[in-house]
Amino acid sequence: MTLMDVLVDFSGTGRIGPLSCGMSLTEAEDLLGPGRPHPAHGLKAPDIDGYPFSWDGLRLVVTQRAVSGTWISLWPGSTAKLPPLVLPDSESFEATVLRKE
Repeated sequence: MTLMDVLVDFSGTGRIGPLSCGMSLTEAEDLLGPGRPHPAHGLKAPDIDGYPFSWDGLRLVVTQRAVSGTWISLWPGSTAKLPPLVLPDSESFEATVLRKE
């Protein structure tokens, strides 16, 4: 499976493997391990809404302790690092999306 396969599946289903909007943060962390919360969680309050939890290049936006958004960080010319659950058999894959695209 390539990164482009993951992105095409995501665009059609709204899911990244077993991850989807609406699932609880606890369910996501059970699948992926503990996420790295955005610094606002420590500065404002642990239950603050709308800030992401990160797993390398994967970010899940959390609202009321549920996943409300999904981001995959891709930078032209860089390597995307994603958890093995999202991109099986590979922890990193060179981005195939060019800046002009």
